[in-house]
Amino acid sequence: RASGMDLWKIEHKFVKSYINKFYPNGDVTESGDVQAFWNDLQHEIMETFLVEDLKKGREGQDQLIDFITTFIFTVSGYHEHVGNIGEYVLNPAMVSSRFRFGDELSSIQASYHLALVTALTGIRQPPS
Repeated sequence: RASGMDLWKIEHKFVKSYINKFYPNGDVTESGDVQAFWNDLQHEIMETFLVEDLKKGREGQDQLIDFITTFIFTVSGYHEHVGNIGEYVLNPAMVSSRFRFGDELSSIQASYHLALVTALTGIRQPPS
């Protein structure tokens, strides 16, 4: 847990400096790109997670920084701690990157592709 929080704080510091560099006035709601990103986020994952409206001013900027930091942490350090999904992709009836209408199993090609992607993304990367 302690090492996870240390990593989150490092990632948070990076994201905060990055966002503040491009939005130094403290209001990301003035950016059409950020608004489009947030609206797409609400549309795509609203059924799974509650994504509230992006607040105005510094509060909205902090909200965006926390969200991006949590996303980066989840797909990097947290993923390292909880493992991968290799055991799920071994069975073509469980997980697939592609199903065709009416099929109960994924195709051999889709199963092989997902197994390769899973295996290759599970390999520890060399330090930079």
